[in-house]
Amino acid sequence: MKTKKLIIGIFSLLFSSNNTIAQVDLGTASSFALFTVAGAFDNVGESHFIGDIGTDVGAITGFPPGTLTGQIHQANPTTAQAAIDVENAYNYLTSIPCDSVIGNSLGGGQVLTPNVYCVLTAASLTGELILDGENIPNAIFIIKITGVLDLIGLSKISLINSVIVTNVYWQIDGAVNIGDSAIFRGSFIANGAISVAAGAKLNGNGLSRVGAITTFGITSTIPDDTDLPIELISFEGMNMHTHNLIFWTTASETNNSYFTLERTTDGINFIELTRINGAGTSTSTNSYSYADLTYERELNYYRLTQTDFDGKSEIFGLILINNLQTASSIVKVINMLGQEIDRDYIGLRMIYFDNGEVVKVSGVYVYNE
Repeated sequence: MKTKKLIIGIFSLLFSSNNTIAQVDLGTASSFALFTVAGAFDNVGESHFIGDIGTDVGAITGFPPGTLTGQIHQANPTTAQAAIDVENAYNYLTSIPCDSVIGNSLGGGQVLTPNVYCVLTAASLTGELILDGENIPNAIFIIKITGVLDLIGLSKISLINSVIVTNVYWQIDGAVNIGDSAIFRGSFIANGAISVAAGAKLNGNGLSRVGAITTFGITSTIPDDTDLPIELISFEGMNMHTHNLIFWTTASETNNSYFTLERTTDGINFIELTRINGAGTSTSTNSYSYADLTYERELNYYRLTQTDFDGKSEIFGLILINNLQTASSIVKVINMLGQEIDRDYIGLRMIYFDNGEVVKVSGVYVYNE
């Protein structure tokens, strides 16, 4: 009988620790997609925020081109209360003891289950970090990092098996740097600056005790437990002499009806070029492309919009193809009499002749008949 009680007691000790941790109370700060207690907020490019943004001490710039569904708060009663709530939440996270100490190289397919994790140095995240809730109701994740956190470009945090983003918390005793097209899920409180690069997506509250916030064409939302419509791996373009080739790749798609590709030369007036059907819901890699035959022979900017079957849409950042720069890379083909018989852009097309060969002489291609 005593043995049975001992086993039950050990089982309870091992598996009840995480269940005693409640959600972290962010107070007024919970309405902010991004907020800093003390520091400037500078947006560059067409970022979009769902939720409030603000600072209690500092300037806010970059709106427009940044847009938001929410409010901008700067040194007002709301930010004053949010500053107090951020400090209280940070101190609460500090008081929670570690259940497990892990290494500072996160990602690479790494799987974590509900627990309180501590990294004792600065950390970086590369590839995918998977938070597995094991279908435990209201499972809590707390990850505490003693130093800077760097999310390398294209890295992502995935939530599986009933994890909800409002139950994922990060305490970072340093700055947070989120790379190009990275995906961050969960709410974090940093003790330093926040920098979010182009194409990145944040689903949660990004809060800082002190430090500037800088964003470059991102999407940031307050905690939203719906799946992201697509995970974009790349969005690129190049001039092919006869056309501009635009191409993009997705890692996964959810409820994706179609893509709309648009072009502008001034960043204001956009022309719709095409609509391309999406893959619906897919966990496979999908690639898309479009040949723009009507491009302007100057600077051409392209943007991509994804639309769900229910009509919701998301705009991705601009890419640039500089056709003026491309046009300067021209080679000439002359015959032995010095007569020009053809010309082309370097590296864009092979030139073939039926009877003879092309010989390169000091940057000029000579055709020997």
